[in-house]
Amino acid sequence: GEPISTRNRISIDIVAPPGKLGIIIDTCSEGPIVHSVKPTSPLEGLMFKGDLVVAVDGENTREWSAHYLTKLVAKKSRFERKITVLRSDSTKPPVILS
Repeated sequence: GEPISTRNRISIDIVAPPGKLGIIIDTCSEGPIVHSVKPTSPLEGLMFKGDLVVAVDGENTREWSAHYLTKLVAKKSRFERKITVLRSDSTKPPVILS
């Protein structure tokens, strides 16, 4: 689907492959947020520091702690997982429409 904008943030669905993801999650006032992405992560270049994790497999994660989110994602590690993040527009290069 098309990215939806919320307060100049875009919603992005990322399909995470089975196995370890190598994403470090922190808890912030808005919910679980990406603290860093390991260079060995399969999501390197897809997820970025500052991405707010708002859903996993369609389940709202805004009220979750980083610890709980990490546990759930690990529990599903034998399967693909759909991770929905909100990303500030500023982290992506602008799109020029000609």
